[in-house]
Amino acid sequence: MFRFVIASVLSLVALTASAAQAATSYTDPQGRFTVAVPEGWRTAKPDTDQRLGLVMVKSSATGLFGICLFIISETPLTKSKTQTEVDDGVTAEMTKEFWQAVYKAQGGEDVVVEDIGNREKDGRKVHYVTIAFTSKGTTGTGTRFKIHEEVHAIPGRLHDVGCMTEVEKFEESKAEFDTILNSYTPQSGLIVQAPASGPSVATLFANASFAGVARVVTSATPNVTALGWPAQAGSVTVSGFGEWQVCEGTNYTGKCTVIVGARTAAPNRLMSVGSLRPYVSPPGTRGVASVIATDTMFLINEAVKQLSRRP
Repeated sequence: MFRFVIASVLSLVALTASAAQAATSYTDPQGRFTVAVPEGWRTAKPDTDQRLGLVMVKSSATGLFGICLFIISETPLTKSKTQTEVDDGVTAEMTKEFWQAVYKAQGGEDVVVEDIGNREKDGRKVHYVTIAFTSKGTTGTGTRFKIHEEVHAIPGRLHDVGCMTEVEKFEESKAEFDTILNSYTPQSGLIVQAPASGPSVATLFANASFAGVARVVTSATPNVTALGWPAQAGSVTVSGFGEWQVCEGTNYTGKCTVIVGARTAAPNRLMSVGSLRPYVSPPGTRGVASVIATDTMFLINEAVKQLSRRP
């Protein structure tokens, strides 16, 4: 479901033996953002995924001090909106339940939302969340991580930035994380021409909390049993820019719910799913939540893989 940039990040981590880099600033070659680079942090611009604008890593004597990733996605449905309309729409979606569902969908266990809210910057809102979660990563054993993630939503574009480390290192790293994230400034630069949005897909999971057998659905499905799937599911995720309508009955009948990001049934319960299809809400900003969910899962995946490495 996700595309990875491991080779680029691994080459960055290999630079740990070189001299420490002095404090500086970084300007995206495409003019999309600027950000401060504190002393000792390495930067890399992977070429394997257009959304990934920058990776920053700092090493410590015990492994990685922290990693910050900067993801930029085009949101064509919001290009005609004002900044206030974008702010209001994103604020309505960025709930504690939303963030818990997204991190659980990526495989996070014992997800705890420690802080959530928004702050004003340059006449717009920056939405933020601090989350602790456990992931098996690449080691096969559970490791507890903490991340501070911020979302800059502007008309036509979404910037999802996050800095993460192991829980026991977070307080030590926090000051430098704050310097980086507080300095991040979206710009109006142009992105290299690419499809405005990837196809939106839904994934059905047999169990709650995004566990068990999974089935990816890429197009309108008036009867899920025709896929060999029972008329129920434990949880559903949506990736890509878009929304899906999930209905209890076949042919889009019965109670229908529009899903962006992720939704799970209560423990030991199942959701009735008779049919589902891509859905377009009335003009607004609701689809942005799906982009945030997709970009967040991409960010978590990359950060966990690197922080799970040992020197």
